[in-house]
Amino acid sequence: MKALLRPRPRLLFAVFLGFNFLLSCLASQWILKVGFLLVFFAAFGCMVARGGFHKEIPGPEEDGSISFQPFPFWLWLPLILLGFFLRFYRLGEVPLWPNGDAGWIGFYALKLNEKWDWKFFQTFGQEPPLTVWAMVGLLKTGMAPLSVLRFLPALLSLATVSLGYPACRQYFPESFGRAFSCLLALAYWPLLLGRICHQGIWTPFWVLLCLYLLGKFRNSRRAWAQGAWAAALGVALGMGFWTFISWAAPALALTAFVLTGRTGDLREGWRLKVAFGAALVLALAPFAAAAVREHFGVHVWAMSAASGWFPFQHWCFTALSYVSALFWGNGPSEGIYTASQGGLLNPFLAAAFFNGLWQLGRLRRNPWAGWMLAALCVFLLPGLMSMNVQMLRVAQALPLLLGIALWGLAAFAADFSPPQQPWVWALLVAASLGTDVARFLKSPPDPLHSGPQLYQEGVGVPEWRAYRILDRMAVQEGPGWVFTEFGAAFSDDTLFVATYDWNAAEDPGLQGRPASWAAFLTDIHYQPFLARRFPAAQWFWLDQDLPGSPGLLMGIARLDGDNRPVFQRWKEANDYLLKFDYLWLDVSESETYAAAFHLLRERPPVFQTDPFLRGVYWEKFSQFDYGLGYRSHYEDMVHDLRQAIREGYPASHLYYRLSSLLIRKRRFAEARSLLRKALRMYPSDGDLNYAWGLLGQREKTEGPATP
Repeated sequence: MKALLRPRPRLLFAVFLGFNFLLSCLASQWILKVGFLLVFFAAFGCMVARGGFHKEIPGPEEDGSISFQPFPFWLWLPLILLGFFLRFYRLGEVPLWPNGDAGWIGFYALKLNEKWDWKFFQTFGQEPPLTVWAMVGLLKTGMAPLSVLRFLPALLSLATVSLGYPACRQYFPESFGRAFSCLLALAYWPLLLGRICHQGIWTPFWVLLCLYLLGKFRNSRRAWAQGAWAAALGVALGMGFWTFISWAAPALALTAFVLTGRTGDLREGWRLKVAFGAALVLALAPFAAAAVREHFGVHVWAMSAASGWFPFQHWCFTALSYVSALFWGNGPSEGIYTASQGGLLNPFLAAAFFNGLWQLGRLRRNPWAGWMLAALCVFLLPGLMSMNVQMLRVAQALPLLLGIALWGLAAFAADFSPPQQPWVWALLVAASLGTDVARFLKSPPDPLHSGPQLYQEGVGVPEWRAYRILDRMAVQEGPGWVFTEFGAAFSDDTLFVATYDWNAAEDPGLQGRPASWAAFLTDIHYQPFLARRFPAAQWFWLDQDLPGSPGLLMGIARLDGDNRPVFQRWKEANDYLLKFDYLWLDVSESETYAAAFHLLRERPPVFQTDPFLRGVYWEKFSQFDYGLGYRSHYEDMVHDLRQAIREGYPASHLYYRLSSLLIRKRRFAEARSLLRKALRMYPSDGDLNYAWGLLGQREKTEGPATP
């Protein structure tokens, strides 16, 4: 051991711990966070430069080796089993309801389960297919779709924990591997990933898989074994592109390491690199071919900093928000897949990470330390270079973050005397993991009494309420028809997925069984018209108490000889709109747009037979035009809404939307005439009265539009 002049790890850790606790407690006060960050780093830099933390003490060797405390098997195994148990504890209750990303994954998987195709990229985000394909495989076992959305991420999280120990053992001693696997099992972010159905949850598992194969490749002594492991690593790196777009970052870092690392004598190294490269190219070929065929890259470019859509200041705030969400909670830009309170790493792990980062920086000339620092920067690039905060874009950095944090914990413990070190380890591990497990097990708000709070947090409360009602109906009455596509906006598909198992209108396995009831979701403003058509129906205003909600109505009617022909036509219309929804979700460039537009223009005859269906059709068309661009499709939207009022039910929300469009373009005379007509029919409608007041205000301040 060499005597070094360096900051003492125990003092560094204490400073970092207080720093992270304070920033975590500031919650959403991001301006204070930024100010405190600047003051802290300025003061800390001055103190380090003046030697305020330095002391000549025994330290780690220049090769970075630190002695790790033994981690007994009898303690390690129960912690791992606890992590396995938590993956499935209250699996159907937390989270309360799948989000929109999970909904479209389930939607695509169900359609693919009915009829397979080999389309590679899916949705307007052009996401790789592995998550959808894995869900199809689980659906083949007979599991309910809603259960699959919850079981798939838990199963993958379990596999990630299982892979943590063997991957870590390729580079570090047994005690480090056991401690690392415990962090994977019980830290908050890995637990959270086990409850999210999304492509990004694959990347931590895939990183560990590639690190395991890389370790086997470098540790093998026989030429044939090295060649086999090199080829396996190439295949894994190439197939990683089937998981999530962010995989490009770890693939770049790991490929660079293999191609620049030492693999033996020159000739043998050349052969191994050829084996690795050939396997990588073969595994990458399906992705590359699909990227050319399906015009991949439009969405990625649009969401990147290079697109030029957003100002430089916005990018700075977004990058800062990614860092803040990792350690201290939301930053200037609100994000998704973040922690509900504090950062994804608790203050203990965050302090350990910064301590470990300091130690790696001091040893940066060591090849492994330098590679870890460079790899961490590259792994974070997909998030830092994007224009909004979505934390799964940096999930591939999770193994490195935990590994560096564990290094910092080890350096901190090594700063104590040998008799004290086991107690220091035990205290830190208990405090950190206890904090995360308690945070994970914290009961969510009661959805029956906290609907507005959950709705503001992004939970699909209206869909959850609809599902609870329909689930009870299915238990009591058997399968029914559920029509989810009659709203103006395109649904998030979670209710479609959740009800699929007993929706006789969609599940091919149920279409031989007679349905005794029908349910449909639409805008609340259609209720006066529909109540006259179905006087015996039950009506549920699903979002009445939710601020900012669009007004979602669900009707349930028992099928009889009088209304069954009506609902049979509605079933045909709903099937058509589902096909359109599938194509609309896929619009990313001109060809996919043309396919969706062509289907929408081919309106089936069934829409001509019912005024409600005619209105719904034109509402869908206006939403489609809005999604393509308000400015370029303004006149199309005005035409669509006029047609909805003329051909369908003249509901008040149609007048409101049309008048709002006219007011935007200062077409005040047309808007006034339209609103007068609407207010004669709906004198107490809040939206119409708001639009009337806005019209008067805009007329006074702006005047009519110039012809």
